[in-house]
Amino acid sequence: MFKKMVFLFTLIMSFNLLATDKGEAVLTFDGHEAKKEKVDILFVLDNSGSMHNHKEVIKPKILNILKTLDARANWRAGFMTSDFYDARHGKYIGLEGRINSKLENRHLEVLSALNTLWHLSGGAEEQLLDSTYHALTKERGFFREDAQFVMVYVTDEDDQSALLVEDYISIFNSNFNRKPSLRLIAKKENDTCPAGTWLDEPEKLMKLVQKTQGRLFGICSDFSDDLATSIASSVKIDLGVTLPSKYGVKIFINEKEVKTFSINDDLKTLFIHNLKELTDTSKIKVIFNI
Repeated sequence: MFKKMVFLFTLIMSFNLLATDKGEAVLTFDGHEAKKEKVDILFVLDNSGSMHNHKEVIKPKILNILKTLDARANWRAGFMTSDFYDARHGKYIGLEGRINSKLENRHLEVLSALNTLWHLSGGAEEQLLDSTYHALTKERGFFREDAQFVMVYVTDEDDQSALLVEDYISIFNSNFNRKPSLRLIAKKENDTCPAGTWLDEPEKLMKLVQKTQGRLFGICSDFSDDLATSIASSVKIDLGVTLPSKYGVKIFINEKEVKTFSINDDLKTLFIHNLKELTDTSKIKVIFNI
């Protein structure tokens, strides 16, 4: 009996599981134990003259996307323009993976990249497909194993690449072993934007959005939170024990209760959704009835 009690106590402690006098048990985790989705994000900026009306408004929104993803994703970000000349001459930033969620001054690096690329004088043609394919062919190290790949394209015009949408997706899949997913930031019908800065029918881009199961966001809307959520909405914690039930569970991060979470049917996996803040040193507490 004594040996059995010692084994049970050791098992409980190995999972950071403590019982309370209220018929509850507590699991504790550090933030680094939460599994964040790996995401490689390529921001493609239309730097043609007509984007002058939008870029200063968009820059802080792009930064907010990555600040939101800090808590949800293990991200790397690359930045380039839609000008094929820039892609051909290596005028892009971060495609070696230097700007990522672990970098201490990552937010300053993001703003620096946006400022640098949007100060380049772009040509009259926006070539998302041709430019990204060319740049990523030269910088294959941007892709990480098991990482989701997302392109975020910011523009006020349709794409004018030589590549067709179907050919682009096919070549992309075969050459990079990745399925691209496009988040398009462009003018929507209900946006209040400066007049004369958007084609009525961006047929090629919308076709790419549909075929990659992407999303369209309004260039003049507050798109940051929704776009970040479309990329990564939750983190996963393997509890190490089987919960008695999905009910009566409470989650706290740094002693602040979290309301948006779900538990997998196996009762061993917890998903925390729509996080605004989570660092490697955050303290996560799971309290449940026993």
